[in-house]
Amino acid sequence: MAEEIKYELDDFSSGVNRKVSTFQQKKNGVYSALNATFNTIIGGVSKRLGISQKGSDIAATTSTSTSTSTTTTSTSTSTTTTSTTTTSTSTTTTSTTTTLTSTSTTTTSSSTSTTTSTSTSTSTTTTTLGPTILFSSSATNTTTGSSSSWPYSSASGSNRLLVVHVAIEDATSTIQVNSITYNGVALTKAVAITGTLPNRPVRSEIWYLIAPDTGSNTMVTTLNASAPFREYALTLTGAKQSSQPDNTGTSQGTGQGVSVTIAVNNVNSYIWDMVAAEEGPGIENNGTAGADQTERLDTAIVSFDSRSLASEERAPTTGNKTMSWVLTYSTDWVSAVAAWKDLNG
Repeated sequence: MAEEIKYELDDFSSGVNRKVSTFQQKKNGVYSALNATFNTIIGGVSKRLGISQKGSDIAATTSTSTSTSTTTTSTSTSTTTTSTTTTSTSTTTTSTTTTLTSTSTTTTSSSTSTTTSTSTSTSTTTTTLGPTILFSSSATNTTTGSSSSWPYSSASGSNRLLVVHVAIEDATSTIQVNSITYNGVALTKAVAITGTLPNRPVRSEIWYLIAPDTGSNTMVTTLNASAPFREYALTLTGAKQSSQPDNTGTSQGTGQGVSVTIAVNNVNSYIWDMVAAEEGPGIENNGTAGADQTERLDTAIVSFDSRSLASEERAPTTGNKTMSWVLTYSTDWVSAVAAWKDLNG
């Protein structure tokens, strides 16, 4: 009996060992299959991602790319092509416009990879310069005689232009300015007009000097004969230092309305007029400047026998510009006008 039991136990133990061995073989087979499958997957992914495999270690190689496109990578059983166009437009309010268009297309398949990149950049800049010429200082002087000498302080800014307006109460229609100097340097006559109407004649003149000395210096004006006259001197900064003035004009008439038209050739030119008008004895014939003008002078030449008026206006565009006044009452008048260029003229 014992031997039978021992035989059965041995037979059972052998059966268990056979089953354990069979299970171990199947387990090893499964592990091998899984390992092979894993290696196959890793190898495929590594190939797609540009990763080299050495032994059981995986070393990644770094690839850096800068692009505005989107890249799609396909599996080995399919091919995907992605094309992305990105357009960026940026506009600055300083009137500078830059347009950048970038197109990048990337195609990736299981066996072939082709990348095409095209970049086009177009830049257009339009600059509109603002006015540079500015009114900086002024003073007025009145004299009865054939000459005057008085101190005038010119502004100290850069690119200076000295302008002197002269209104003369001309009883003979022959009196005019012979010369004007500032600190010993001669000015140039820009424009002048004498009224030819039969009543008390008046005359208006405009003179200028590029780059006058700064500080207080002596202004000397000389006429060809004795007469009452008023000078109105002013300094502009930011003015062009050559080829001045841009243009000039004159007119005369009788009535309350004063008007003179000038053709402006340069954008942002600074227009100044000088009106000489008659007044009745003891009567002020004041004026009101045109809507776009800034009044700078409205006073008797010497006494209440004649009037001097000056104003300014900036010309933002070219073309004909009209300087006008409305007088208190109807009278004879003359008007001289000059447009001065700024640095961009």
